[in-house]
Amino acid sequence: PYNVINVFTCSYNGSVVFSASLTSGIAANPGFQFFIRARDGGELLFEWRDDEGNQGTARHALAVTP
Repeated sequence: PYNVINVFTCSYNGSVVFSASLTSGIAANPGFQFFIRARDGGELLFEWRDDEGNQGTARHALAVTP
């Protein structure tokens, strides 16, 4: 059965910095990139949902050095 991620968001210290709504017209193994300007250390939170309603999350600590 066909099941793809259809919603993806990235938050930086609690604020959404990137969001995408994906449709069935995407490639088999899509990739995308985005850029943020991190002025302070904190946490990136990645969240996604697929066609079946399953949700996933990943977190990454971000350190900013002068």
